[in-house]
Amino acid sequence: MRARTFVLAVSLVIALAAAVGGGTALGVALIPDFQEPAVNSMLLPPPGKPIAFQGMLRDQAGRVVKDGAHQVEFAIYSDETTGAPIWHEAQTVTASIGLFSALLGLNTPIPHNLFDGDSNTYLGVKVGSDPEMRPRWRLAYTPYAFFAMTAELSESTSKLDCAGCVGPSHLSFDPTGEKGDKGDIGPKGDPGIQGIQGIQGVKGENGDPGIQGIQGVKGDTGNKGDPGNQGIQGVKGDTGADGANGANGTDGATGPPGPPGPAGIAFSNAFFIEFTNDNVHLVGQISLNAPSAGYVVVQADGMVVWNRYHGNATFQIGIDETSGTFDTNYVTAGGTDGPTTEGNHRFPYSVSRVFKVSAGNKSYFLNAVRFNASGEDPFVVVSSFKAMYFPDALGTANE
Repeated sequence: MRARTFVLAVSLVIALAAAVGGGTALGVALIPDFQEPAVNSMLLPPPGKPIAFQGMLRDQAGRVVKDGAHQVEFAIYSDETTGAPIWHEAQTVTASIGLFSALLGLNTPIPHNLFDGDSNTYLGVKVGSDPEMRPRWRLAYTPYAFFAMTAELSESTSKLDCAGCVGPSHLSFDPTGEKGDKGDIGPKGDPGIQGIQGIQGVKGENGDPGIQGIQGVKGDTGNKGDPGNQGIQGVKGDTGADGANGANGTDGATGPPGPPGPAGIAFSNAFFIEFTNDNVHLVGQISLNAPSAGYVVVQADGMVVWNRYHGNATFQIGIDETSGTFDTNYVTAGGTDGPTTEGNHRFPYSVSRVFKVSAGNKSYFLNAVRFNASGEDPFVVVSSFKAMYFPDALGTANE
């Protein structure tokens, strides 16, 4: 980011000279009926007379800028903080060790009426693309220009005591006489006012180092210092030879039982149930925990027993994930068509089904139903009901 540039005003000279048209010599008015001329026509110099301005350019850190050309804009305002400029001019100035000089009005003449003595004027300065600097400088007169302005505002010569005055009408001679002899050198004038102090010069280079002094007398021995920090640990030594086996220790206490492992196979004890109607009956239920995604194979084996069998009596047995329901794609059927007979009639069955599972507890149900039975109610005997879990790593299976 470019550092902002500041201007330190070194000098700003505005000399507005004003002259009074009439005067006196030994108390006698030279031109008694003289009329005061207009200030703008006679008392001010012609337009285009510049104003000298000198300044120093520094950056935000207070360092003088590099030597070279800089674009500077000058503007005169009638207000210290606001308003549009009443005069404006841009110049390219050359800085040397930060110092630069400019003549304001060199390119754009400064109107006389900007300094009519009754209003304040302020100078604004802008360097490059930086904003105009604040505050603006108030423009003031030099002491002798102020005196001339005071003379301008004095009463007109028509109000002076002018008894016996000699006017132009009393002169009948040629106003242009012969050139007289050169007069004597007048007395030396008083010293002028001391100028303002110049800007401090750039700091000079550092001098060479001085000669090293002689060595001082050896001092007394200091107090004993604090102990140093412990050194780093040394490298580990080689492992020593194995020692002789020690005596066997006493047996430790038995540890707590470990957590139960995941159930791989679940078995159910043998049981039986009697059909009491033609509705779907829940015969049995089995559950296991699947530790991860995989497959569960559920299988049931047993027989259906009738003490008195009636013809056209059949049954169906199936495995499902819901109690009291059937998926007819996964059932086994039994029974026969025949005459009514007495005695025990046994119909073995075996049914199995594969389920795709995710991790978690699973439950499976063995359901059965009878058809066209009007005699003795049959019994469903279950000799084996088991569920087996297989992880995905072992392969895939069809449900």
